[in-house]
Amino acid sequence: MAQPLVATRPAAVAPATTPATTPATTPDAGPLRSAPGLRVDHPSLPPGARVVALGAGPQAAPADADADAADLAAADVVRVEHTAARRTDAAVAAAVRGVVDAVAAAGRPRRAVRVVLDVPLVLVADAGPDGLGLRRARQRLEVLDALAGAPWVRSAAWLVTTPERLVADATALARRTGVDEVVLHPGPASRALLPAG
Repeated sequence: MAQPLVATRPAAVAPATTPATTPATTPDAGPLRSAPGLRVDHPSLPPGARVVALGAGPQAAPADADADAADLAAADVVRVEHTAARRTDAAVAAAVRGVVDAVAAAGRPRRAVRVVLDVPLVLVADAGPDGLGLRRARQRLEVLDALAGAPWVRSAAWLVTTPERLVADATALARRTGVDEVVLHPGPASRALLPAG
């Protein structure tokens, strides 16, 4: 089983309370070991961490109806994902700013909370000439969204890349959205293409 893949923010803005990251030890995690904090499937969570998931709305509102801004401000980890109301990386970044504001309003430093973006991963073995392989993969995903009757093109927010570009693209996604970690969720075909060490 692959270790979770998480692209972390630059060290200058990484939370000081970030728990130590366990290096990947499985064969399919290979070169990902060289990228600090990279994971697949699950974020690295400190024992007893208070985790809050943002709701589906565009604002930084906890997902649980019983949760409130106090829960959000007291969280150790806040998980966010693209939704119909948060379709773009810019919308995710706005939600992250809302989390940061809630934390600051509670008198806590930014480093006190880790914001994690969960995103599906599609790996393409060969990008092809001028990225043709990546474009075709995106087109297939859009067709599947349409066939499923999805209210929005969910796959537009997925990370579609090659094994060679995986670390760089995941790190760029973390920077664009302002999150501390990007937890990637590959399907079986993509899991088989994870870089081997």
